[in-house]
Amino acid sequence: MIRIAIVDDDAVVQEHVRKQIKKILGEDKEIQIDCFGDGESILQEMRSGIKFHILLADIEMQPMHGIELGKRVIRESPDTYLVYLTAYPTFATDSYKLEAYQYILKEDMQKRLPEIIKRLVFKLKEEENGYRIIDTSTEVERLYYKNIILMQKEKNRKYVQYVTANRTYRERITLDDVLRAAQGQQFVRVGRSLAVNLTHITKLKEDMIFLDNGDQIEISRNRMREVKEQISTFWRRN
Repeated sequence: MIRIAIVDDDAVVQEHVRKQIKKILGEDKEIQIDCFGDGESILQEMRSGIKFHILLADIEMQPMHGIELGKRVIRESPDTYLVYLTAYPTFATDSYKLEAYQYILKEDMQKRLPEIIKRLVFKLKEEENGYRIIDTSTEVERLYYKNIILMQKEKNRKYVQYVTANRTYRERITLDDVLRAAQGQQFVRVGRSLAVNLTHITKLKEDMIFLDNGDQIEISRNRMREVKEQISTFWRRN
């Protein structure tokens, strides 16, 4: 399920944007659209555990300004795509500083919104459909590639470990086979027995990769140039 939130203190605008998105996406049962009249309302929803994949927000709102809302959303849910809708082009600089995904003038909404929404929904569905089925001793579990921070072959064993933010999984398979199956899922091989997810890299310093779970990984000398090029290309595109 992909959840889209619309935040605007004008109920008429909320409904207009909601209808536009419904028109763009049609009757897609995998999409849910929720509307909020102020920033605090959506933040409360997020604190209750609700995950929003796309947030479309007005900037000039009361009592919480849209830029402030964006800062809080990104802090609490950094992978949420933030799209600003506003009538004031002067706010563009602030939204760019915040690294919002897009900034759309309301007068251009009919022209620009369809392309942006379709692109984001396609990207989210593509990400959501990438997974492995892991058969543990007690259960069968679906493990999404996007949640794997790093993959590592166990020394002298025919197992690969998948490290996520919450736990580590094991599968009897070669690292080569996993990487072939995960082609297009943003993994980069940094050593003979180790691959990391580009989306979880926070910093690159000399020969060290810093990951968002706190791990620091040394890049193999013979892969240094290729790895740095892949990271640089990924950061430029994203």
